[in-house]
Amino acid sequence: MTESNVDSSSEKPRGRRGRLGCILSLLLGLLAIIGVAVVGPRETLQRIFLILSEDTEYAEGFSHRAFRSLELGTTETQALDTLGEPLEEWPSVPYTAWLYAPDPELEFNDQGTVEAVNPSYTQFLFDAEGILTDVIGQVATGGRSNGFSTSFTAMFGPGVNTLNISAQEIDALKQSGANQALMEERYGAPQSTHEHRVVRWLRYTRSPTGSNYRQRAVGIDKDGHVCAINDSIWWD
Repeated sequence: MTESNVDSSSEKPRGRRGRLGCILSLLLGLLAIIGVAVVGPRETLQRIFLILSEDTEYAEGFSHRAFRSLELGTTETQALDTLGEPLEEWPSVPYTAWLYAPDPELEFNDQGTVEAVNPSYTQFLFDAEGILTDVIGQVATGGRSNGFSTSFTAMFGPGVNTLNISAQEIDALKQSGANQALMEERYGAPQSTHEHRVVRWLRYTRSPTGSNYRQRAVGIDKDGHVCAINDSIWWD
């Protein structure tokens, strides 16, 4: 009797897990087919990987629909009424960014980010007084394709940029107090600029384990209005 009970009770969970596994596989397969048709193979693979690996903690009562309804220019009070209290607030220092890139069509979007797959670029960052605070960049190489997706290698860090400005040169420019006029004289006019006006971020998500997660944050400017909305993925 004991052996019979153990055998029958152990079979049922395996059956349920098997059915759930099949259902999950079918759903992921359907997602892959639809995703490739709508957003392309690379983005589809990223989204499937995120579903399987993300660790996103949301603020209590957070609503994706409410977050998507938020508009730039909304007051902080209205944003809080719509979204509720955030998990935490982070201070931020406003700055201006200049963009240079081998691709002449590359530019900042209205959120101040570069929307491209592994772009190569250089950015000059200036403080509120127009003084250079940093030079950052990324250089993407590779571009191997297997017929379904394309792989790139992106390098970034001190002295990595498309204008070949070394880490030592960057330090010298910063120490000398280089301003926007000097940088434009040396490197030409930027192809795109963006003024980052955020003084505080209201963060509605985070990852308790420091893993991949969906970033949902609202940037508030000095006048108390929403000036940035972060709706992106943090890849750890």
